[in-house]
Amino acid sequence: MISLEKEIYLLGIEASGLTSAVCLSREDQLLGMVSLNIRNIHSRKLAAITQELLDHTGLKFTDLSGIILSAGPGSFTGLRIGYSLAKGLAHPLNLPLIEVPTLDIWAHQNGRTDLPVLSVIDAHREEIFCAKYSWQENDLKRINDYQLIPIASLTKYIAEKTVIVGGDLLKLKAEIGELLGERAVFPYPLEQDPDCHSLCYLGYKKFVNQETVSANDCEPMYMRAFKGVM
Repeated sequence: MISLEKEIYLLGIEASGLTSAVCLSREDQLLGMVSLNIRNIHSRKLAAITQELLDHTGLKFTDLSGIILSAGPGSFTGLRIGYSLAKGLAHPLNLPLIEVPTLDIWAHQNGRTDLPVLSVIDAHREEIFCAKYSWQENDLKRINDYQLIPIASLTKYIAEKTVIVGGDLLKLKAEIGELLGERAVFPYPLEQDPDCHSLCYLGYKKFVNQETVSANDCEPMYMRAFKGVM
C-alpha cells in the first residue's frame, strides 16, 4: 500500500532516445531537471546527473517515494540503461517504479487540443511506433492500442485532421506531410525531446492510483525484438 501521508518526491528518468534527462517532482510539480541532448552518453552521464540533481535540490535517495521511467518504445540501448539505473536505485530502497509510455509523454506535452492527436516515434525500417489520443476536457485519453506500423499505412490509419506529435518529427515531418496532406497538423515549433514536466505529471497520476511495479517486475516497452538497429 502506498502512503500519501508524507511529502511525495519522485525521481524521473528519461533515456528512451537521444536525451539523457533526470527530473525531480514534489507530487506533480517539477522541482528541477538536468537534461543532455548528446548522443551515446546515457551509460556515462545518467547516474552522474541523477546525483547532481539531488545535490542541487538538497534531497537524498531516501527522501524519494518512487521512480518514474519513460518506458519506451524507443532506443533499445537507452531504455536498458534507464531501467538498469532505476532498478539499481529502487531495489535497496524498496521503492516502487512507475512506467509511463513515451508515446503518452509526447502526446501530453503538446497540450490540449480539440483535434485528435497521433503520437509517433521513429522505429526505423520505414516503420513507426504510434498511438492515437483525444483530450476529454482536461484529461488525455488513449483511444487505441500502441502500435508498430509501416509509415506508408498512415494514409489508411488517419482519416481526419489530426495533430501529429512525437520524437523524430524533424526527420519524419516531410514524409508524413506528403502522405497525409491537409490531414496532418504539426505543432510549431517542433519539440525535440520528451518533456520532464509531462513525465512527472503522468507518473504522479499513476503513483496515486497505485499503478506501480517492483524492480523485479518491470521491463521496457520495446514493442519488437531487437535486431541491432535501434
